Amino acid sequence: MIEANALNKYFDHHFTYSKSKLVCYGENRDFTLTAKVESYSMQRDDLRISTASHMSPLFAPDNRYYEQYGEKIICENSTSTSDVEACNQGEQTWFSAWGYIEKGRIHARLTWNPFYTELEKTMKTVAF
Repeated sequence: MIEANALNKYFDHHFTYSKSKLVCYGENRDFTLTAKVESYSMQRDDLRISTASHMSPLFAPDNRYYEQYGEKIICENSTSTSDVEACNQGEQTWFSAWGYIEKGRIHARLTWNPFYTELEKTMKTVAF
């Protein structure tokens, strides 16, 4: 678990380049939002996303391998054998970080970033 408030303070004090950005995915209620901090909610019922995963920022939603309906759906996201099997059998699956449990939902690992376009724009603004 990342201590959001400590990370925010560290970023603020040590990343002094004027174009630096801290991009946060999830329900970061502890972050002080400033011009240097961007925050995106990862509770996206429209995409069946419950939480962010450490993998998700890296991949575009249209990545054929890791997208929502891509070649690689990581069903081994839970310690529940029945949930893993249901996911592998094609039952409706939600997406989350590893080990996330929510009653009534089967979760696979979230492997794509629904805010990838925004991330690309941000990366272009911090370039030297």
